[in-house]
Amino acid sequence: MIHKNFEDGTVAPLYENAPNIIIIYTDEHNFRTLGCYRSVLPDSLAYMWGEGIEAKHLTLTDMTFCIMISIPDPHGPNTVRAPYDIMYTHYDFQIPKTNGCDPHPGWREPVERKEIYYDDKNMANYFGMVRCIDDNVGRLYEKLDREGLTDNTIIIFTSDHGDMLGEFSRLDKGIPLEASTKVLFLISYLRKLPKGTVVNEAMSCVDFTPSLLDIVGLKHNFEFEGKSFAKLIREGEDEAWEDLAIIRGSQAGCRLST
Repeated sequence: MIHKNFEDGTVAPLYENAPNIIIIYTDEHNFRTLGCYRSVLPDSLAYMWGEGIEAKHLTLTDMTFCIMISIPDPHGPNTVRAPYDIMYTHYDFQIPKTNGCDPHPGWREPVERKEIYYDDKNMANYFGMVRCIDDNVGRLYEKLDREGLTDNTIIIFTSDHGDMLGEFSRLDKGIPLEASTKVLFLISYLRKLPKGTVVNEAMSCVDFTPSLLDIVGLKHNFEFEGKSFAKLIREGEDEAWEDLAIIRGSQAGCRLST
C-alpha cells in the first residue's frame, strides 16, 4: 500500500518498513516504440530504471524495491519505431502449415476456415517489437549490474498469452492451443537459484505469489489458490507436483486461467 502524489510521481509508504515503490512519469519525448500513442512502451519503462531513477538522485541500493513492468508489445497494430521497423524486412516469412486447418477435435462437426495470415511487413514489425523489448530488458540488466544488484535481485520475464500468427487461421489469442497458451516463465535469482534449470510442468499465475514467498524464505499463514513451484525450479523436479493447468471457456473462446 502506498500514498501517491500524482503531480510529481513521488510516493511514500503507508506503513513502516514497506518496500519503496517509485513511480516516474514519462512523456512523448522519452519513449518511442510504437507508432501510436496507445501504450506505455519498452523504451519508456527502461528509462524508469536508468535516467529516470538517477534524475531523482536515487539508487536502487538505497532501498528494498519491487518494480513491475507491463509491456503491451508485441501487439496490434504491429507498428514499431526505427530502427526496429526495418531490421527484419529482408526475411521471407513462411505461412504456418496449419493455416486453413480446423483446430477443433475430431468428434466436433468440422468447421471450414479461411486462410488468414499477417503479411511480411506485419511479421517484420512483430519481430521488431520483440527485438525492441529484448534490447530494453538488456538495459534493465545493465542498470542492476551498475548497482551491483544482479545476484540479489529476483528477475522474472513472463506473459499472459501468446499469439497464433496464422496457426489454424488465427492471428491472436483466445484458443487453448500451444501458440496461444504455452507462454514462457523465466526467472533469475543468482544468489539462490541454479542456472539452466528447465521445468516442463505447467504453471499458472496463481502460483506466482506462493512460489516467490517460498523462494525468498518468507514464512506466512496465508492461504493461496495456487501452489509453490520453488522445488521445481531449484531441483528440476517435484514428485508431489500436480501437472495441471485450468482452462476455462467462454463465447469469446478458451484461454488459460489466470
